[in-house]
Order: sequence, then structure tokens, then C-alpha cells
Amino acid sequence: MRYLLIMSAFSILIGVLFKLQHYPYGQQLFYFGLVANFVISSLEINRLKRRIKTLEKGRETSEDPASLRK
Repeated sequence: MRYLLIMSAFSILIGVLFKLQHYPYGQQLFYFGLVANFVISSLEINRLKRRIKTLEKGRETSEDPASLRK
């Protein structure tokens, strides 16, 4: 996932450089990089939220006094 974020950031950078030099497809590269970065970041945030929930559930059951008596 990290490599996809790096590639999308690279696409944004190349798109900006193409746009500054007035090369063709600079704006498309830039927008593609922005959309890709948004999608990948959204997926990563959702994955981390699910991971946090599972870790919090595990901590709640381990702190339960009934489970400590056994």
C-alpha cells in the first residue's frame, strides 16, 4: 500500500512538472495522481479503523473482571 501512495505522489509531481513545461497530458497525470492518492488513503484509513476496533475489543475482554477470575 505504501508503494501505491509513493507512485501516486510521483504521478502528481510529474503531472505538475509536465504542466509547468506545457507538455501534453500534464493535467491528466496530475488529476490521476490526486484521485489515486485520495482512494488509496481512504482505503488505508478504513483498514486502520478496523484494526483499532479489533484491538480495542481485545483489550476490553482482557480487562473484564470475570475473565481475570478464570
